[in-house]
Formats: sequence, structure tokens, C-alpha cells
Amino acid sequence: MREDGDRLRSYGRARQFDAWFIAQAKARKDIPALCNRLVAIIGADAANVTPHTADIEWVCGALETFTMDNDAWLPAAGKLAEHPNLPAPYKARIGWVQAIVPFTTEASELFRAKSPVPDTLFEKPVQAADALVAALPYEGSILVARGWMNFRDGHTPNLVDYLAVRREVKTAPILRALAGLPPQQAQAVFAAPGCPQG
Repeated sequence: MREDGDRLRSYGRARQFDAWFIAQAKARKDIPALCNRLVAIIGADAANVTPHTADIEWVCGALETFTMDNDAWLPAAGKLAEHPNLPAPYKARIGWVQAIVPFTTEASELFRAKSPVPDTLFEKPVQAADALVAALPYEGSILVARGWMNFRDGHTPNLVDYLAVRREVKTAPILRALAGLPPQQAQAVFAAPGCPQG
């Protein structure tokens, strides 16, 4: 089913196994299989997005831990994000993860080596952060903060020093969004746990 299921889905009664396949993919935390199946499902008809919103949310939630268990996760999620039938907020959420995870890997290595982080390395994540906060001002602000804070090396002083690099650039999309949020949501952004590790 994993190898040929997406291709065979358009024939006969293979669609009847979608729910089972999705449940199996979630249980195994098989993000590539789930993304490929969702592409096949929403590709057949844009109306299929609504019944599978919970499944798309599940993929985004798994990605938004900012910890990739498998190198195939980001490319598979990228295929889902590229699909024209996927709603823009999901595209922005996946786009943020695709930008911040490689950034964090490279910036962490440079930080450990006590080397400067080049300004060009910030370009993709800043663009993705702008897109996410534009699509989802409240939720996007929380996700952007959590993404920037995804630093797994050392203790609090290391995290503070790591976050200090280009802080004004990192926080700019969030600050712009806060200006337009109701006070309760703005307070919730500040109160939200930042580091995905807890």
C-alpha cells in the first residue's frame, strides 16, 4: 500500500483504504507516506481538503516540533506544501519549518564554533517568518518564536547568547503582528512557551 497506494488510489475502490492508511502512517510517524497520501487525496479534488484538515494539522504539528526524525520529512512536506489545493496557512506553516530547521542546524554549528552567522543565512527564515505571520498573525507569531528558540545545545546562557544574534530581525514579524492583535491574543503570544523542548 505504501509503495503503490498513492498511484493506485485513482483506480477502483482503493480509496476505501485511505482512513486505514492514514491511521497507520500516523501510528508509525511516517510523515513522507502521510504527505504523499494527502497529496494524492487533495490532488484528486480540492474539496477533499476539508475532510482531511485534521490529518494536515497532524503533519504540521509533527513538523512544528522542529525535530526531524528522518531526513525525508522536509522534502515530503515540501511536496505537500507545493500542491495548489493546499490552503495558504498550511503552506506558510510548512514553509516556516522548511526554512528554520536548516537554519538552526547551520547556525548552531557556527555558534558552537564561535563563528559569526552570516546575514545571508537569515534570508530564507525571515521571509518564511514574514509569510507565516501574515497568514496567521496570532498562531504564526507563536510558531515563529518557537522556531527561533529551537536551540538544543547547552544551558540558558547559551540560549540567550544564541538568540541575541540579529534579534531585531528575528522579532520584527512578531512585533508587527502584535500591533494588530487584540490585547488578549498579544498577551497569549508573550505567555506561550517558546522553546519546543519545554
